[in-house]
Amino acid sequence: EGRARAQQQEDAGGAAALGAGPSQPQRLAGAAAWRSGRVSCKHVLLGHTSYIDCLAWSPPTCPTPGLLASTHAQEGDQAIRIWDTQAPVEFRQVLNNGGSDGELHSVAWAPDAPLLAAGSSSGLVLFSTASWQQAVQLSTGWCCVDWCPAGGSTQLATGDVEGKVQVWALDVAGRVGTATSTLAGHKGFVTRLAYCPSQPHALASTGTRDKTIRVWDTRSAKCSGVLCGHTHWASYMSWSPCGNKLVSVALVTGRSALVWDLRQQAVLHTLGADAGSVAWAPAGDLVAVAERRKSGGPIVQLWCTRQQQVVAQLEGHAERTGPISWSPDACQVATGSRDSAVRVWAPEP
Repeated sequence: EGRARAQQQEDAGGAAALGAGPSQPQRLAGAAAWRSGRVSCKHVLLGHTSYIDCLAWSPPTCPTPGLLASTHAQEGDQAIRIWDTQAPVEFRQVLNNGGSDGELHSVAWAPDAPLLAAGSSSGLVLFSTASWQQAVQLSTGWCCVDWCPAGGSTQLATGDVEGKVQVWALDVAGRVGTATSTLAGHKGFVTRLAYCPSQPHALASTGTRDKTIRVWDTRSAKCSGVLCGHTHWASYMSWSPCGNKLVSVALVTGRSALVWDLRQQAVLHTLGADAGSVAWAPAGDLVAVAERRKSGGPIVQLWCTRQQQVVAQLEGHAERTGPISWSPDACQVATGSRDSAVRVWAPEP
């Protein structure tokens, strides 16, 4: 009975989702529209010169809705491109990585402050989204980043090459104080960070050498769970809306995406046959999985995790798909690829 109630809450889209933004009915309606299977590519965003490494939608609190940030992971292009995806689509800004030569690996918008964080191989850079000027640069070495999703929070997490995760308290101008906590346990690089959308103190991180995903309570700075099952390090991961599940995929060919039960710290089931990246929709039970097919070209499949079946497919990239990002209202999905293009998809009415 308890599991049934938890599943019903999951299907309802995570009633405890944090922060301002689309209502639960709006997010659920956005997610449900994909089930028709009729999907089209609305925009193709060109400008990068190699494969796309990270995508991030602006939060609902941003004065300009529908902004999308994209990064290109190769030396020689240390820029973040900002796109306005409203029709007609408009290229807005190029943000240079503080004059650094470091490759960009992650980008994240603050949920309730005019800040954009970028993690690179040379450190952390913060930009003001009001002026599009650089606010702060910290030479911390290789890092990935994510913001706490709680409304009013300016808490930022960074992961480094030494296997540490640090949580920082910032003000709205981007001034960084001392680290409020240090979370140690990984071996090798910390490659990805992801805060839970409905539990502001739950943070997931991935490590290279230990091939695990760790779940942390940032209040106590203690590890609350270790997910073991990948044969290589997890390259992408994403929380379910309610925070009781997580989906992840490893950086190795011929492996499925794993859906984890975080209470049991065990794999519930798998999705796809040769998954390259994953992203859980902000409402309901849909997960986008990029498939690396031997023939027919790359494809992104939208899976219903409850029924464990594909409800829609996104085809158009010429090469393997990398990052996937859902818009906050679940009405659009952005995908980046090794073909250097960003595509924005939406269900047909």
